[in-house]
Amino acid sequence: MTTFLVVCFSRSGATAQLARQLAERLEADFETVKSATNYGGVVGYWRGIWHSLRRHNPEISYRHNPADYDFVIIATPIWVGGLSAPIRAYLSRSGLRRCALLYVSGSGLRFAAVAEEVERLTGHAPVATAHFSAREVGSSTAALKLDALAQAVRARVS
Repeated sequence: MTTFLVVCFSRSGATAQLARQLAERLEADFETVKSATNYGGVVGYWRGIWHSLRRHNPEISYRHNPADYDFVIIATPIWVGGLSAPIRAYLSRSGLRRCALLYVSGSGLRFAAVAEEVERLTGHAPVATAHFSAREVGSSTAALKLDALAQAVRARVS
């Protein structure tokens, strides 16, 4: 049986909401990356922008070893057109082989650079990607996109 892990960082909770729903669809374990850096509030928002622009990798912690899973799905908010700093740090040290990507941006725009950054950090391109706007979270559109992502991930492992 294939095992899945959904790994998430979420500053506002929107990305975590989608990631948990995807984990339910895949019957996957769920992991929240914890950052030693506080990204909460207005100051944390600006700190996140600065860290994203500088490609800073904060100290992070997580429980599950991604090597114990057949497939890992990364869930991240978009910060200044790129990965959130905690997810960048996670990917830099995780040793992922097969992954998919779920990301949330305020605008809902596609950011091709995000998948390219995942490939640069892991050596492997995501096999499936889904993007969401913050407004879509909790909507029927988001549910359809999550269903499609879950189906795409399952198709890659069968």
